[in-house]
Amino acid sequence: MRKEKMMKVYNTLEVLQKLEDSINAKIPFSLVRFGDGGIKLIHAYFYNDNDQLDQIIKKEGIPRDKIKSLIDLWAISATTADFVDTPYVYFSDEFWPRVRGHKSMSKRTIERLKMWRRIYRIANFDVKNYCNPEVNFLSCLNIFENKGFPDILKDKKICIITSRSDLKKVLSSYTTYIDIVNIPGFTYNQYEVFHRVLNKIKLDSKKYDLWLVAAGELGRIYTGIIKFHGGISFDIGSVVDFWATGEIPVRLSPYVEIDQNHLKIKLTEEGEKYKEFL
Repeated sequence: MRKEKMMKVYNTLEVLQKLEDSINAKIPFSLVRFGDGGIKLIHAYFYNDNDQLDQIIKKEGIPRDKIKSLIDLWAISATTADFVDTPYVYFSDEFWPRVRGHKSMSKRTIERLKMWRRIYRIANFDVKNYCNPEVNFLSCLNIFENKGFPDILKDKKICIITSRSDLKKVLSSYTTYIDIVNIPGFTYNQYEVFHRVLNKIKLDSKKYDLWLVAAGELGRIYTGIIKFHGGISFDIGSVVDFWATGEIPVRLSPYVEIDQNHLKIKLTEEGEKYKEFL
């Protein structure tokens, strides 16, 4: 496989250090992850892949006539973010391959991810700093001592945008100041709460030490809006499901497993091969 030209991808500890510094100094911050889902949506829209677009619309509950506006707002989030993810790492020797269990990605997904530079460009993403797409889960690794999640949450004022209302109880041993902005789950109309969530962000962006965003495609907009209004946001994604259920995503299970601290993960023997790059 032909490898891409080497590029700078900030490791997890560098990301966490900037996040912690931003919280301590109350400097606006955002980390946005588009993953393969975001890349597929942008590709489907600009390359008229209507079958793919229909699947995404059904899953995310976003009206078709709002897709272009969504991508335009993504571009603003990406351009103003402190970090944006890149699929580059999947085609280097510095990270484990993107798999589903022990199965490789589909040929179609590989083709889309290899187009990431072109797709970011046609969507008008002007990215300053890149990070690993799995930075949300990597931030929970036990190798960072007291620098990772959930250590950063300790005694902080947190707001989480999520469909999981059970997180308050799960995280209560780390901080008692947690607000939940409830949103619908997958397949429901996500857009019906969009303006309500935006109003909450505009009013309370600076009220919290940290916002955690687990809100699918619209979440990538929320993350940018929070920073625009002076807040600090991190696209935590499906980590909230792991925290609530203890279940690690199938794609990560060959490389990480749950730690003794049930909100953290540790590397498996296979995952240890990549430790120096994480």
